[in-house]
Amino acid sequence: MAPTTTVASTTTTTTPPILGFGPAELQSAYAVDSSSSSSDTIAVVEAGGAPSAESDLSVYRSHFGLPECSTASKCLQIVDESGGSSQPPPDDVWALETAADLDMASAICPGCHLLLVRANTETLRDLAIANNTAASLGAAVINDSWAWDDGSDPGTSDQTAYTHSHAVTVAASGDYGYATDSGHPEGIAEFPADSPNVVAVGATSLVRDSSARGWTETAFSKSGSGCSTEYAKPSWQVAVACSSGRATADIAAVADPSAGVAIYDSQGYLNQHGWIVAGGTSVSSAIVAGVYGSAGNAAALGSNAPQQLYAHAADLNDVIAGSNGTCPDAPARCTAGPAWDGPTGNGTPSGIAAF
Repeated sequence: MAPTTTVASTTTTTTPPILGFGPAELQSAYAVDSSSSSSDTIAVVEAGGAPSAESDLSVYRSHFGLPECSTASKCLQIVDESGGSSQPPPDDVWALETAADLDMASAICPGCHLLLVRANTETLRDLAIANNTAASLGAAVINDSWAWDDGSDPGTSDQTAYTHSHAVTVAASGDYGYATDSGHPEGIAEFPADSPNVVAVGATSLVRDSSARGWTETAFSKSGSGCSTEYAKPSWQVAVACSSGRATADIAAVADPSAGVAIYDSQGYLNQHGWIVAGGTSVSSAIVAGVYGSAGNAAALGSNAPQQLYAHAADLNDVIAGSNGTCPDAPARCTAGPAWDGPTGNGTPSGIAAF
């Protein structure tokens, strides 16, 4: 089964005005001070080629007044799954994923270095190799903006690729809302987000309002959530609505494409070239990866990062409205409310205190 691509584009233009939230809005919504962002390395793990990734990133950062980040300046590094210089054939879907990940990491942590690791194929084996390469090259944060159905993981060797003592791994919870089947009566979780060592990122809809924060969020209807059949419920999830499996999500950020973020992709997914309004948990996971980068503490947290979010839930924006499906037996699995819920986890970033 191919991994789920979690970016959905809704609007495209090649010239300003640019639609969608830019860095200033996202930094405001999540109370992140870009002037004090760290210089940690955020790795984004992708598959398929994106020959224009560096030039597209330059367009995005230049338009929004962010510092240059290029291979020449050593701010950006692009490698294959083994750390070499070869690249897989171009793939429009993965190029869009790449643009979203690099742009959102830049938006939240403009001072961070970026490492783009391209797997040879979208198989879990190659993606696992790419994750290990990201860790070996010094990434403090590793973002996996893709998802496979729970139970797809073929073996322990692949699971360990997402567990690093010196790096936080962040993954998308998926874009299909709350769904069940005979093998997953408590909702279908996604891998690698359902690993207890990975920060699982759900999705919200973000709008401006007149509150002190200036923004409000509700659960996005397509945010993935569920209970893992592969991983047992960790002790720090004792209060979640899963009987025995690890629950997703842990945290969330904006991912509703109807009021989404601005990204730049010239490669052309579905013949859309240029500025695109995008969403999906690909976007939200990269935003959260950016917050970890901005906090500058990821190397110390490592695989304990998910647990840390439950201990510091009070330092997040609690999302209390919206749902991603129907779950009358355990409403918290699919309906946002006070404290933890499936679609938005413990809430959304509110500064870096929880990170």
